[in-house]
This record gives sequence, C-alpha cells and structure tokens, in this order.
Amino acid sequence: MIRAVIDTNVLVSGLLSPAGNEALILLAIHQGLVHPCFSEEILEEYAAVLARPKFAFRGGYRGGARHVPRQGGALPPGRFRANLF
Repeated sequence: MIRAVIDTNVLVSGLLSPAGNEALILLAIHQGLVHPCFSEEILEEYAAVLARPKFAFRGGYRGGARHVPRQGGALPPGRFRANLF
C-alpha cells in the first residue's frame, strides 16, 4: 500500500478533469491502492480551494472538510492522518 500526501492541485485537477492523470490518483485512492495522508491544515486548504467560485462545484464545499469524501487510511496518530475518499 502506498501512502501519499495529495497536493491540492492534484485533487482539484482530478475532480475537474476525470480523463487526466490526476484523476488516476483519485481512482487509485478510491480503489484502496493509495492511502492519502493529511493534516487538519491540509483538509482546511482542500475545503477552502474547493469552495472557490471559479471551480463551480455544485453545492460548494462550505463547512470545512466535511464535504471531502473520506475512507480510512494509515499513519501514526498525531498531526497527520490518512482518510480521504
């Protein structure tokens, strides 16, 4: 299993362009091949960027990271955790 920190640009590009290489990373996460790792600060950045009007995601991403899809992951407890899609 691969553990990786997913850059915000990769997340946004994967969501906007489902046929792009970044979408393959999101697919690998969804299939359990990659466990994304992040901190609360990274989740906040995801939420803030996804809430920008220029991305026009339906319903927005207000309310913090609760709208970012999640799935269990692994890293030692503490500052970082893995839990996306």
